[in-house]
Amino acid sequence: MNVGGGCITDALPETVGLPAEYFLVRGIFLDCQGPVEIDASSIWGYRVMVLTRSHDVSDGKIGAVVPKPVAVERGAWIGSGAILYNCRIREGAIVAAGAVVEASVPPGCVYRRNGYTSPQRPPDWRERRMAWVS
Repeated sequence: MNVGGGCITDALPETVGLPAEYFLVRGIFLDCQGPVEIDASSIWGYRVMVLTRSHDVSDGKIGAVVPKPVAVERGAWIGSGAILYNCRIREGAIVAAGAVVEASVPPGCVYRRNGYTSPQRPPDWRERRMAWVS
C-alpha cells in the first residue's frame, strides 16, 4: 500500500473506517499527515490519491507544511483516479473518475472534472441509494 509517513499499513487512523487491505488492493494513496475521516460505507475506485497536507503560502512565499483535512462521508462514491485535497465529500455524493476535488461536494451531488452538478432525481433518491449501504 502507498501511504504517507503518518500512516502505516497495519494501523490506519481510527477515523478511517475501511481496513488497510481495502486500500492495498485498489492501489489507493493515503497521505495521513493531516486529518482524514473515511466512512466505512464509502465506495472507492482504483488509484485514488488522498492528500492531507500542503505548504502555507499565506504570505506569498512557500512556508511550513500545514494539515489539510479530507473527509468522505456515508455512502459517497470515489471514482478511479480521483485526487482528494482539503475537501469534504458529503453523504451520497459521487466523485467522477479522474476528478480533482479541492472543495466540499454537497450531499447527493456529482463532482466532475469541471465542477459539481446536482442532477434531477426522484424525491426518494436518498432512501433508494442508501438502502443497500446501511
